Amino acid sequence: MKTIIELRKEIDKIDSEIVNLIIKRMEVSKSIGKSKEIITDKSREMQVILNALNTSDEKIDPSFLRELFELIIAESKRVQID
Repeated sequence: MKTIIELRKEIDKIDSEIVNLIIKRMEVSKSIGKSKEIITDKSREMQVILNALNTSDEKIDPSFLRELFELIIAESKRVQID
């Protein structure tokens, strides 16, 4: 069984991976923003959220996941404008 210190190190590594993936997502969002005129696409936003919910297979609270992806989408739209 892993110690709490080992588990915390594992969480720290996972958190770094999450941050790096979000950075990559924002870079792609910036590229998308340069190639489109309209930033908001509600049907695409809903599809992104549904994809996340389906991927989680109910292993993550759907309300949390929805809120998380709404924040990610909001930040993605913000970087597309910059």
